[in-house]
Amino acid sequence: MSSNNFNWCFIGAGNTARSVAVEMTAIRSRSHKIVSVYDREKMEATSFALFYGGLVYGTIEEAVSAPEVNAVYISEEEIDLHYEIAKKCILLKKPVLIEKPMTADYSQAAELYELAKENDVYFSSTTWEWFKPVFAKIREWIAAGYIGDIKKVDIKYAKPNNPLKPLSANKAGALVSVGTFPITSCTNIFGCPLSVECTSEYDNGIDISDKLILKYDGFNCNIDISFKNYSGRETATVTGTQGIISVPLFHQYIRAKLMSNTKHETTRNFQRNVNSFDIVANEINQGMKVSEFLPPENVLNVIKIINQCKNK
Repeated sequence: MSSNNFNWCFIGAGNTARSVAVEMTAIRSRSHKIVSVYDREKMEATSFALFYGGLVYGTIEEAVSAPEVNAVYISEEEIDLHYEIAKKCILLKKPVLIEKPMTADYSQAAELYELAKENDVYFSSTTWEWFKPVFAKIREWIAAGYIGDIKKVDIKYAKPNNPLKPLSANKAGALVSVGTFPITSCTNIFGCPLSVECTSEYDNGIDISDKLILKYDGFNCNIDISFKNYSGRETATVTGTQGIISVPLFHQYIRAKLMSNTKHETTRNFQRNVNSFDIVANEINQGMKVSEFLPPENVLNVIKIINQCKNK
């Protein structure tokens, strides 16, 4: 690594990888650099490298083992492939930052953490909600008692389906590919629920919309997610006995707004996804193997909730 750059291998060159790469190479100073790229579609990788840098490699092993690589970022769009890709990277002794959901299966995720421990390799997830300052502010407002006792939490989040493809084309389903975001948000702020209830709508065996109730002591977190019912609006609201906290443009996490009997305030910090890369690079440079900022149990708890819903 040069004195100014932390060098990344990108596995997956789709939309998620490109949104991150834009921030790395254009929006922020170049403290991060993409030096190697692999995608199952070579043309996709070539196009990505043309815009954002990095050499294109024909195999995962070659991309990960490139001499300048300090860590691997896995953003493969096919979630079912995450487990095998992460396993290869860990066995190649490279630090790994993997897009969420890490896997759709709890046992696989737990196995990856254990494998990383056995191989003395850093391994963490891009659970953005833990890295965004807006969530720390929400927890601060609640702890200060500005909205009183929590009565309920409502989150509506829909991801539009590609109109050229059937709803069931997304094999992971809405629970995994859409539900991970609001579930993570609730567990970030309130911890693990006491129990979970789930109902789903299916299309050719794939869940296309889900309603979840995460039950806490004295209130519920109600989550409504969908591929189908996309209105272009995403909202999250925490309702208390003395006020509310709202998060307009949920999932972008741009700001949160407090309106209570005693205080009105709006967060003004604007940090993008690359903030987590700063934290992860710093932890790796310090020689850490487990993230202090995002402990494994926090990631595993979210996957456990998803598995509970899938089983129901």
